[in-house]
Amino acid sequence: MKYSLLNLVRNSFSYHENWQEAWSSPELKKEYDIIIVGGGGHGLGTAYYLAKEFGLKNIAVLEKGWIGGGNTGRNTTIIRSNYLWDESAALYNHAVNLWEGLSSELNYNVMFSQRGLFHLAHTVHDMQEITRRGYSNHLNGIDAEILDKEQVLKKIPYINGDGRYPIMGALLQRRGGTARHDAVGDDLELVVEVRRPRRRHAVLDLDDDGPRGPVVDVDLVGQTVDVADDAEELAGGAGGEVVVGVAVGRVG
Repeated sequence: MKYSLLNLVRNSFSYHENWQEAWSSPELKKEYDIIIVGGGGHGLGTAYYLAKEFGLKNIAVLEKGWIGGGNTGRNTTIIRSNYLWDESAALYNHAVNLWEGLSSELNYNVMFSQRGLFHLAHTVHDMQEITRRGYSNHLNGIDAEILDKEQVLKKIPYINGDGRYPIMGALLQRRGGTARHDAVGDDLELVVEVRRPRRRHAVLDLDDDGPRGPVVDVDLVGQTVDVADDAEELAGGAGGEVVVGVAVGRVG
């Protein structure tokens, strides 16, 4: 199903009652090639890119709560790449490039708004720092504009430049902006097969003497999945049990 203005208008004639179900619920498998612990943005993103870039489809993600229910569900994040160090700048610039096409790629609005990002300077030291960082950005081919106070006030006329913390200038990255982490979690759930258990939580049970044999049995709604030996260490830090939630498999 492709989300588009045309589909939105078409489904309005049926009062939006005929949309295809967005989330699937595949059957769990007996074994998985890769187990990822944590169903937030990092875990789901790892599963997605392993499938997309490397063709790995037999992947499970274990989550103790609900998908995207941690920081991914709470935060609206700043997206930027104007970092000082070469390595950080390159990494985050690649991330900005991914963000720019993510809504189209995932067929879901991540609400990435490139409205520009101002890092304000309130002291001489602040100005020295953003100037240093701005020149470093220029050398790395990353967009950055070093602004004085008058330029900042012209671009943001409603800001008080002479308040408790007077504004001396700013570093502007026009490609920067904001995105909704929870929307990204929803997106990644759409493009991988996610089994949603009938109860919110399932528990990874251990015997009193440790895991049963070389693997730990994960019981999820009456089904069993074999998890590798690393689960013993995982479970050991949780008082003998680990709460798990879903398994994901392939890019849809």
